[in-house]
Amino acid sequence: MYVIDAMHYILRRADNLHRAYQKLHGTRQVPPTRLVVNLSYGLSAGPHDGTLPIDAAMAEMIAHRCTYVPTVLVMQSGNHFTDSLHVVLLQDHFENKGKAKTAELKLMLQPDDRTSSFVELWLPSKLRHEKLALELVPPLFTR
Repeated sequence: MYVIDAMHYILRRADNLHRAYQKLHGTRQVPPTRLVVNLSYGLSAGPHDGTLPIDAAMAEMIAHRCTYVPTVLVMQSGNHFTDSLHVVLLQDHFENKGKAKTAELKLMLQPDDRTSSFVELWLPSKLRHEKLALELVPPLFTR
């Protein structure tokens, strides 16, 4: 909600500044104020395909403003550098263990990291979820 409010503020402020600049110059026509918004809000979870409500809201705001003045929204990509935030499991990653096929994913955290860590699993739509099992195994500590 706060990001959407901030976008409304930025767009409204740009329009107000243009009107003030136009008024200052009297009858002389001032070209529309082009706007580039650079937004880096660090969203690392979710689909990253424009289907989140925040993506749709921003796209709607930018599209509306583009009807009367060029406007661009620049979004971050890669702020997490080498954090390896995404993984794709292919059929080749699964091993046959008895009747079950298993795949192992390792989440590595920094020692003494007390911040929250999340894992988001996206499964193929054809996968039968009732046959899915997830096992969390704590790391082995060596001393």
